[in-house]
Order: sequence, then structure tokens, then C-alpha cells
Amino acid sequence: MTQAAIAAGSVLVALVGLGISNILYDKGVGNYLSRKCGHLFGGVAYLVAVLWLDFPVAFGLATASFLLFVGLRVFNDRVLRGVGGSARPNAYAEVTYAFAGAVSLGVGWGIFGDKWLAFLPIGFMAFGDSITGLVRSLVYKREVKGTWGSAAMLGVCLLVALLYQPYWVGAVGAVVATGAEKLSPIATGWVDDNWILTGASLGAMAMLR
Repeated sequence: MTQAAIAAGSVLVALVGLGISNILYDKGVGNYLSRKCGHLFGGVAYLVAVLWLDFPVAFGLATASFLLFVGLRVFNDRVLRGVGGSARPNAYAEVTYAFAGAVSLGVGWGIFGDKWLAFLPIGFMAFGDSITGLVRSLVYKREVKGTWGSAAMLGVCLLVALLYQPYWVGAVGAVVATGAEKLSPIATGWVDDNWILTGASLGAMAMLR
């Protein structure tokens, strides 16, 4: 399969996630829940890129995604309503998500030459942070940073860490990501746990590897 076909598949996965998030939101599902679908599909799209794309292509897609989200947020934020956008005007989580993903790929894979070092923080953000949001919505029925959600996030992040060797480095990254998410404030403007947990876990693992 060619790089172009794989890249198209990665983009399609992300778009399907965005579309499902919008459908869920339009059907009355709260944005704090609907956006998790987009986050999960986005994580799968990044995983596809790391598994089968060359770095320039993967990084180019991630950068283009970030720029596209910025443009949509400025000019047509309703398109992003399921993951934030017009439904969450005071926060830019969908933009910081794409930004964190591009930076993690650029630093972990581009600078350190380690694609799994690049992916793990993205996986923590995409899968771990999504699970914590889902659990908290079930337990607390609102957007709040509770202990049960953090416990679920840690479990998922420790599973994601299995992709990295030695495992203990990834496990430390999982703990750091979970702690950073728990301690960071509820998203407001550009203050968001997406780039905070991704940056913190990437930095910790880069120092330990």
C-alpha cells in the first residue's frame, strides 16, 4: 500500500470520528461526551500514521490538521461542534489536541528519531484522557476532574505504555500524564490538559530513555 493511500486512510479515520461526534452532539449528547469520540478516532489516526507512514508524511498530516482546525475554529466553528467548536466557545481543546499531536511527532520522532516515544504521549491524550472523561461523566454526571476518572486513565495509559520498550519508561510517562491531567484546570482558552499532559509525559520519557 502506498504512502498516499495510507495517509488518506488516516485522514478518513479522523473525519469519521469528527462526523460521529457531530451526530452525537446533534442528537443531544453533551459536548463533554461527544468530543471523546473524536479524540478516540484521532488517536487511531495517529497510530495508523506511526505504524505505516514515513515521518515527513506523518508530520505533514499532523501539521496540516492543526492548521485546518485553527482555520475552522476561526471561520466555521460549527463544523467542530461535536469536538468543541461552536458548542464550546470558551475553550480550544480540539485545536490544542491537534497542536499537541504535531509537536509530539515533531519532537519524539523528528528530533529523537523514536516514533513510539512520539506516539505514547498522543496515546495518553487520545485514549487515556478520553476514558477519564467518559468515566467522570458516568460517575459525576458533569465535567469535573474526579479520582475515579484518573484511576481509569492511569489504567488505560499503562496499557498504551506497552508499546514502548523498556516498559518502565512508558509507565513513568503514563503516571506523569495522568497526574498532569488531574492537576491541570478545566479547559479555558488555551489553558488545556491536552498539551499539558502530552508535553509533561513526552519530557519525562525523553529524559529517561
